[in-house]
Amino acid sequence: MSQSLNREGKSVSTAATDAAELVESVDSGQPPSAEPAAEQAKQHHGATASPTEAEEPGGTPALNLEGDDDGTEDPAEEPQGASESLAGTTAEAAGQSSSAVPADESAGFGDVDPAVAEPVVVEPVATPATVRALDEGATPAEALSPYDLAGADAAADTSGAAEPGGRTAWSPDADTMPPSIAPRSPATEQSPSAPQQGAAGAAASAAVDEETAGASTEPTGVHHEPVAAAAFPDALSEPVAAGAAQAGRADTRTDKAAGGPTAAQATSRRRRLIPAACAAGAAALLLAWGGIAWWTTQHIASGTSVSGVDVSGLSPKEAQDLISKGVGDQLAQPVTLTVGQGSSELVPASSGVSVDTDASVKRLTGFTLNPLTLAQRLGGQRTDAVIRVDATAMRGALEDRVDTMANGAVSATVTLEGTKPVTTPASNGVGLDVDASLKQLTGSWPLGKQNIAMPEGTAVPAITDEEATTFVDGTLTPLLSSGLTVDSAGANTQGKATGAAAAFSPQDTAGMLRISSEGGTLSAVFDPTVLHDAVVARIGQVETPAQNATWKIDGSADGAPGARPQYVPSAQGNVIDTAALSASLLKAGTSATDAAGRTVALPMVVAEPTVTTPQNEWGIGEPIGEYATPYNSGDAPRTQNLTRGAELVNGTVVKPGEVFSLEQTLGEVDYAHGFADAGVISNGQHVDSLGGGLSQVATTVFNAGFEAGMDDTEHHAHQYYFDRYPAGREATLWTGRLDVKFTNSTSNAVLVQAWLDGEQIHVRMWSTKYYDVSITSSDRFNFRPVTTERKSGPGCEPYSGGNPGFDITVTRTRKHDGKALPDDVLTTQYAADNNIVCS
Repeated sequence: MSQSLNREGKSVSTAATDAAELVESVDSGQPPSAEPAAEQAKQHHGATASPTEAEEPGGTPALNLEGDDDGTEDPAEEPQGASESLAGTTAEAAGQSSSAVPADESAGFGDVDPAVAEPVVVEPVATPATVRALDEGATPAEALSPYDLAGADAAADTSGAAEPGGRTAWSPDADTMPPSIAPRSPATEQSPSAPQQGAAGAAASAAVDEETAGASTEPTGVHHEPVAAAAFPDALSEPVAAGAAQAGRADTRTDKAAGGPTAAQATSRRRRLIPAACAAGAAALLLAWGGIAWWTTQHIASGTSVSGVDVSGLSPKEAQDLISKGVGDQLAQPVTLTVGQGSSELVPASSGVSVDTDASVKRLTGFTLNPLTLAQRLGGQRTDAVIRVDATAMRGALEDRVDTMANGAVSATVTLEGTKPVTTPASNGVGLDVDASLKQLTGSWPLGKQNIAMPEGTAVPAITDEEATTFVDGTLTPLLSSGLTVDSAGANTQGKATGAAAAFSPQDTAGMLRISSEGGTLSAVFDPTVLHDAVVARIGQVETPAQNATWKIDGSADGAPGARPQYVPSAQGNVIDTAALSASLLKAGTSATDAAGRTVALPMVVAEPTVTTPQNEWGIGEPIGEYATPYNSGDAPRTQNLTRGAELVNGTVVKPGEVFSLEQTLGEVDYAHGFADAGVISNGQHVDSLGGGLSQVATTVFNAGFEAGMDDTEHHAHQYYFDRYPAGREATLWTGRLDVKFTNSTSNAVLVQAWLDGEQIHVRMWSTKYYDVSITSSDRFNFRPVTTERKSGPGCEPYSGGNPGFDITVTRTRKHDGKALPDDVLTTQYAADNNIVCS
């Protein structure tokens, strides 16, 4: 079988075996591809070649000298011979065949022996200054090719010889790209950018397809020299040999074009990857940036503070609560306003100044992408709280201080002499400028300053003569022009009303009115207590007060010893709405002149209890501490005070964490509240005074709480020791100076029971046992004997003497759930109760 080598219409035949041996000798380590030629042609060209394309006319198979690859080889792994540039190979081929194409003198190439392939020095190809990234799917092939196809097309038109099928064969001598690797437009559409591509160019492409359709393939990466040149070095004529050498170099070019991406293609791919990589990096940066921005809206970094309040690590809600307390406490402290020589204190929180916690925290957590702000937040920032100032309230507060912060400024005043309004004129002065001061304070409140200087100028008084006249004519005069009536007929008095209506004369109304200039404005209001009592006195007790949930227990001499606590559930009440009644009377009195219009209905309102705790949540069920001290029932005034004190103490409930105060529980100690004069110690002397004997109530209550394990908050021992009390465990009481207090440090409420049985006063405490308590007392020591003292004067009271003085220590130990609390150690020093002789 013979093969035909077709170059420019010339055919050379040789033995198939000789050609095969020479091809195998190129690289015996790479086995030839067993893939069918038709399948390789399909992979290389995108479609399977037809039988007509696979043969030359005459039935002779065409030998493919271009060495088609499978397109998978890596250009970086090609042998050195296979990596030569296409331009260099083409130039070398052109130099060897001077008969076909004139040699390019500027290239510096001479004639080359076709049997020997020498290295070629290639001049670098200039890189375009501007590279545009194109969409290969939407761009014609001519635009994608790194070569100028116009020259190739022209060469194909002029130098190619026509072959069967109307196609022109490509000539190695032509200064064009092989049609098999030249980019072509899809078969279904003609690229408008290449109008010169004529029939000759199409014929050249078809000829190459015919050559490659039936050719065998070389393994990927194998470089082979031209078969014709190697097999017939002497037999072939010089033109044929030159053509074969050129065909070999064309093979190498075709290997590069078909077997893998060229350097230009690899560079193009890398350039297309750069924008994608940049976009991915930018997306990651934006994602991280946005994540940090979101994190700062939910968390507050360490080292962050707002007006000195540390909010590090808190959530926005926690920060708001802490700022509200911290800054709120600052605003609750008085500041001093100064102007000239005048000054006055002002409490910001009571004068319209408040902290906007939401806006303050949003300064730290509001969403932002500002990198500087984010950096400050992450590093911990110190910022000021947002302070709001109510201009109306602040103006009133400033006007209230004009009289004390200005010289000569006096507000107009209005008083009542009976039912007649009396006005005192106003006058301007020099000192506090209210308008300028208001502008200064509302613009920026100086949080943290204790002294604030105010602008000085003309001091206009808070109430001018014009304002006073308007108040008298518009409010007081019509209000006091005739009587007012409160009708209870339609009110929900639950049948308790004993009178149909309460009528008030102008004199009655004037007696209940209170004229106020607070906030720099004159106003008239009814005193709520006076108005309430006046209505009840005329209509009757129509109210049912709300009942809070609580406990009660018998405190009588007969029932108390065996009594048990009783739960009192909560209940709604029905009371007079004095605020609504006051507003109704003012409206009727200033707008109506007839009796019907000046009559208002009695408003009643449901009163809700403030304590609704269910019975099972109080923990009151058993005695936890009890104590009793003896008394002399023959001392009637003293016994009266003990009885009254026990009545007031009995039934007191002390909730967990609350502090019991005996002075507060007893209230006013006077004759009106059931107390009498009895013996007391005053200034070291034994005298009678109002409430004498209440120290025994104090001692008994103190000991009952001490036994129950209550915290000893306050108690004071007597100056002298009395036998009726336990030494070192007794207490005295003096209204306004000395008190007995204990704190309920347990988790349950405590009910205090107190009663007298004719011989002793008892105090018992009910709750749930919480502490294990033990109390020990030391022996008495440091005795001080009784002596006689001689005194004189009208205040001297002789005294027969009492007990000697001494010291004693009492120790209380408490345990809860087996854990001991610190001991309570009480050391008491008693003075000697000396004899008193008056001279």
